Amino acid sequence: MTEITRTENFWRKVFFAFVFSCIVILNYAIATNSKPLLFFVIVSQVVLILFFTFKKYFLEIFILSLFFTKVIYWPLRLYSVLIIAFLVIFFYLTYRKDEIFNQLKLPFHIKIFSAFLIIAVFISGIFTPYLSLQTIYFSFIFFIFLFTGFVIFKSIKSFEQINKIFKAFIIGTFLAGITKVIAIINTGFLRALGSAEYYYMEFTPIALLIIFFLYYVSGYPDFKIILISIFLFLTMIADQSRFAWLGLMLTLTYGIIISFILSPEIKLFIKKKFPVFVIVATIAIGSLFAIGLDKIISTRISEVHFEFFQRTDLPEDQFVSNSLEARMLIWITAYNTFLQHPLTGVGYFMFLEVSENYNVFPDFIYDLYIAKCDAHTTYFNFLVDTGLVGLTAFMIFSIIIFVTSFKAIKISAKENKTISIILNVLMFHMLFNSIYAGSYNLVPSAFLFYCISGLVVANYLLLKEKNKALN
Repeated sequence: MTEITRTENFWRKVFFAFVFSCIVILNYAIATNSKPLLFFVIVSQVVLILFFTFKKYFLEIFILSLFFTKVIYWPLRLYSVLIIAFLVIFFYLTYRKDEIFNQLKLPFHIKIFSAFLIIAVFISGIFTPYLSLQTIYFSFIFFIFLFTGFVIFKSIKSFEQINKIFKAFIIGTFLAGITKVIAIINTGFLRALGSAEYYYMEFTPIALLIIFFLYYVSGYPDFKIILISIFLFLTMIADQSRFAWLGLMLTLTYGIIISFILSPEIKLFIKKKFPVFVIVATIAIGSLFAIGLDKIISTRISEVHFEFFQRTDLPEDQFVSNSLEARMLIWITAYNTFLQHPLTGVGYFMFLEVSENYNVFPDFIYDLYIAKCDAHTTYFNFLVDTGLVGLTAFMIFSIIIFVTSFKAIKISAKENKTISIILNVLMFHMLFNSIYAGSYNLVPSAFLFYCISGLVVANYLLLKEKNKALN
């Protein structure tokens, strides 16, 4: 009997024991009218569904879990995606020799700098003046981020699988957008939160970038894709995030330039499909005016100014005139924290736990604008949480992945060029977005960052294998 067969037999027995236990508990819960036990049984059914579908759809399940970001238990940063990530890792450790996973080997330099990054984060959790089980646990969560990205890397055996992940992400964003619209209707508040909450602002531009390059630039979008792209565009405008708009526009510009330079086929295709772009853009812009969202854009842009803290007409209980001024208060506090712990920081995730100790503003300002906030840029978060050591490790890792994504475009055949361009564009977007957004070190978005990093490496190695076989 092989090791895989023995493993499968063991977990089959565990499964049947679990089913039997659920039946017994269900009967007892009904007899005693115990709501906690009934809740346990309901959750168990979800687990059973996952058990039957996980082996075939675990990548899609993981991607979709990114869009349900309601915190289950805040002290442990327990999100649904974190639970699914544990299942993904457990599944990999159980079936790592199964044919589900590829036999690709991580390049040595990526192994080294991934290890450097993990060690840097754990050092910050150990040498922080706030050393506790919490700081170690938060460092462990970062390890889960990276390990999950590795499992995603090991799960990719074909370019089609990468395409499926792209499509799952689009579906997840669309479903999250529907929940946002429902919330807007229920509350009458345009910035009401759906299932993805604030992370929807991060995810919508990424979904739109995937749609643009996968369907508009390199294919022919059907009516369904056109409707989804317009819907996502409108909900992104409704979020009123200037930084999301800026990131999308700059990344689209970068992606089109890269496509023109490195892909003659796509360059020709874009020229042929220019009328399609004009029609869809006209419909999207027309929809803005039709439902009044054009006023949001003009208002949000008009609010941008560089004379900070000069407004004298603010209400008595309001100290800042826009979100940038609020971020500056956070950055000043974060910088003060960094000055006192420059090498290894205060520990991963710990700034928002201990920022009060480094506050230089009156208490009412701290309570309004700084308390329980992260440093609001990914790079600044790494700097204040893990110090210069952690930020250096993160920067080296990120640059390596970005360069790898760029090299993949150069070695891609015509039929694989689109995937390589999308991955490079997504890495550019996340790294640029990290200058002014802090989400890529927080739970849902951090998983996405390392997931895409895993896809980048898998795509590059698959291309090398393909080219080697052809030669």
